[in-house]
Amino acid sequence: MIAGIILSCLNVNAQMIILQTTSSNHNGYNISCNGGRDGEITITIIGGVAPYTIKWSDMLPVVGGGQIIARPNLPAGYIAVNITDALNNPASAYMTLTEPPPLNVSNTPSVYPPGNYNLSAWHSLDGSITTTAIGGITPYSYSWNDGVSTKDRTGLSALFYKVIVTDYNGCTASASITLTEPQRNDWRTDGNSGTDPSTQFIGTTDSSDFVFRTNNLARLKIKSNGTLNIPSFSGGSKKILLTDNLGNISAFSFDENAPPVTPNCNANLYNYVPFVWQTNTEPVELFDCWHRFGFGTVTPRDLIEVRSAIRLTSQDDNNYVRMLNDGGNSRIDHFGTGSLLLNYGDGIYNTGMKDVRICTGNSGNVFLGGNNYLAPDVGKNVGIGTTSPADGFKLDVVGNVKASQIEATDFLINGNSINLWKKVTGTNDLFYDQGNIGIGTQASAAKLYIKNNGPANVWIGNDVNEKSILWTLNNNASFGFGMKSTGSEHKGHIFKNVNHASGGEPIMTFDGEGFFGIGTTEPKEALQIGDLFTFHSGGSKVIGYNTYHDGVGKRMDTNKPSALIGFDDQGTISFKTAAAESGNPVITAWNNALIIKNNGHIGIGVEPDDDWRLRVCGKIKATEFEVSISWCDFVFDENYKRMSFEEQELFYRTHKRLPYIESGINIESNGLKIGQTMQGFVQNLEETRLDVIDLYKMIKELKEENKLLKAEIKSIKQQ
Repeated sequence: MIAGIILSCLNVNAQMIILQTTSSNHNGYNISCNGGRDGEITITIIGGVAPYTIKWSDMLPVVGGGQIIARPNLPAGYIAVNITDALNNPASAYMTLTEPPPLNVSNTPSVYPPGNYNLSAWHSLDGSITTTAIGGITPYSYSWNDGVSTKDRTGLSALFYKVIVTDYNGCTASASITLTEPQRNDWRTDGNSGTDPSTQFIGTTDSSDFVFRTNNLARLKIKSNGTLNIPSFSGGSKKILLTDNLGNISAFSFDENAPPVTPNCNANLYNYVPFVWQTNTEPVELFDCWHRFGFGTVTPRDLIEVRSAIRLTSQDDNNYVRMLNDGGNSRIDHFGTGSLLLNYGDGIYNTGMKDVRICTGNSGNVFLGGNNYLAPDVGKNVGIGTTSPADGFKLDVVGNVKASQIEATDFLINGNSINLWKKVTGTNDLFYDQGNIGIGTQASAAKLYIKNNGPANVWIGNDVNEKSILWTLNNNASFGFGMKSTGSEHKGHIFKNVNHASGGEPIMTFDGEGFFGIGTTEPKEALQIGDLFTFHSGGSKVIGYNTYHDGVGKRMDTNKPSALIGFDDQGTISFKTAAAESGNPVITAWNNALIIKNNGHIGIGVEPDDDWRLRVCGKIKATEFEVSISWCDFVFDENYKRMSFEEQELFYRTHKRLPYIESGINIESNGLKIGQTMQGFVQNLEETRLDVIDLYKMIKELKEENKLLKAEIKSIKQQ
């Protein structure tokens, strides 16, 4: 489409510029679909002097390019372009791109009263859909999700339907609908699904009874009041219903008023009366003439005999006791939570209970396994070998005791000196004597003394300096651990060169403040190594030299300087130093040598600045300083436009500074930006060099003109 030709002529020396414009055509519109971005404008420049400056109404100016300019991917709307050639001759063009109206699709289904369903009956296949499409470019094509391509649909079932409409330009729109149908009102003999029990059922809706028949005989009747009746069981006495293993139901008559059966009994014959629903071959509950109950047996030998297990449960089926004989052992098994309690008072039956005795004669031994609790209540004791356990002791044993492990709060064994265990050889004995224990020796001067036949012995007790100490000694070295608490002093030590008489030499110390020292017995921080090196754990984590924190920063040696590395809760690392002050333990002034913030910014002699990676208070001396920055060689590009001499003069008079350089006020307020300033200096220098070259050319031309003028003057004079 030819949108127009625009001519421009500024003066007699200018060249005429003609702009020839064309645009995309999608069946009468510049855009194919409503809201699309496939419009395109092509401009052909005829005339003028290249290069051209092109400025679209929706873009920044562009310098360069050929004589044919294309703008693709445009939406609908107004757009204009202004073009200037190298001689500043202008030309312009404009256009309004059009688009078709939006494509919309709707579906209208059939409606059947009274329920306003889209089908007249369940599975009736008489639903229909009328499709309406507007907008876009006609004609339209239709594509349904079930493969049909017609506009409207008939003979439909209750399903989901979706149609996609495509116009002449290929634009699409869709609409979907799900047709509905009423519930089914029939009842199939081959089974039904998806029924609603509130409205679909087999039965009566009045006061009539509901009857099931086979062979035209009433087999089961449900009366209108809900009573279930089996006609074939009517008449005679009352009956009990039983089922066999095939699920068949049978009725057995019984007389609830009949006198009890008296069997013919004698001492040599077990006569029994089975319950009416049992048989002799598979008895479950039986009663014989000797007034004995048998469960699972027809010949009970005691008042009650069970040929299986007995289960005692509460309301919770998961908690029960099971008693049985498994053919070899008699068992009482407890399952669930809680405990198996014997002779336990519950608040009601808690008086008159007697002792529980297990195997009090010579009838056998008692074996206990798992967790067993004997006499847990206060004042209740256990006696082994005695019927009168002593008060105050949970276990009183008369006789020898053999155990792999014994735990108790107190032992009472006859005699003051007790040999608890002794090997046959008599070399490694365990002795208890007046509160001291000896292993391998009877002469224990400490609470615990372990004497070994080999090179090492262990001693736990008190020495002359420490309240309690543990040490070991062999032929080569000794090692100990001791604790001391005197008044306000609470310390612990790890020793070397330990002996019982003099203690030992401390190599590590910890005190009641939580301070730990290595190579010092007077730690002043969480960790101190030697006399001067400390680690402080407070609001700020500090590694220090000749410094510790006691409310204020202090020196350990006033004749030496101090230094620290600090870590605060914001992730800042500080390196500080302080000069020595003889006689003054308090550090009055720290020098912030280096500070590193959590964002990586660094300050030397000053707090870091969030705007600068490195901030220094003081002089910097370096052999080389490198700044990474883009450079200004673009000044030498052929299309670079410099200020004229008139523009330069106006700039100097107005701004009182060189171009591309910050003003003195900004530099004094914000500092000198080295990279930016050097770039400005070089750009001014490069432009000045080009200005000098231009002046050189002008001077050269003037010299040539002057030479010609001199020749003409000379010729005139000669005439």
